[in-house]
Amino acid sequence: ACGIWTYRNRSSSVVRASQPFFLILISVGVFVFSASIIPMAMDDGQFSVEACDKACMAIPWLGAMGWSILFSALYAKIRRVNLMIRNAKKFRSVHVSEKDVMTPFAIVFTANLILLLVWTIIDPLYWERRVINATESYGTCAANPQSVAWKVISAFLGALNGAALIGANVEAWKARKVSTEYGESSYIGLIMGSMLQVVLVGVPLSFLVHENPTARFF
Repeated sequence: ACGIWTYRNRSSSVVRASQPFFLILISVGVFVFSASIIPMAMDDGQFSVEACDKACMAIPWLGAMGWSILFSALYAKIRRVNLMIRNAKKFRSVHVSEKDVMTPFAIVFTANLILLLVWTIIDPLYWERRVINATESYGTCAANPQSVAWKVISAFLGALNGAALIGANVEAWKARKVSTEYGESSYIGLIMGSMLQVVLVGVPLSFLVHENPTARFF
């Protein structure tokens, strides 16, 4: 809805100042990242095991690609503002287009795509139902414990998307004195703080409730 609104009002002076191209990319990133909750809700009670296998692999696809689009777009958006402000201070008249700051976005997006393709081909996640006792069991996404491929790829994905997050933070810090009409640095700072809080609380909690699918989902 935000992306559609931005596109329809892209000619507005306020929206133009906020760079609608990147606003739409950020909306797409949020949508894709949030969509990862859909395959998380699937189990073999409503779907086949084959469908659950595909859903398991869809989780890192949607999560990693959404994250990379979101924070790479934020990085490129703020960097464009910083480049224009920096040149203005030196009394230089330059035109910084979207294409001029899209290289980091393209690198992060392509690297995520390649890593996820390799993971899907050589060592994909699969659905597994684990029996607790004669009357209780639960289903969960699992990986081959003997394989190191998924561990290495997960580590690279974490480092890559962590770098995108750090890069966006660095550019936001550089733009902290820029008017919010152009940089929205104060709002982006709130976003970063919220994401940090989610990571600090969510990651340890996910390990604690690893064997409780319902609690892990929420």
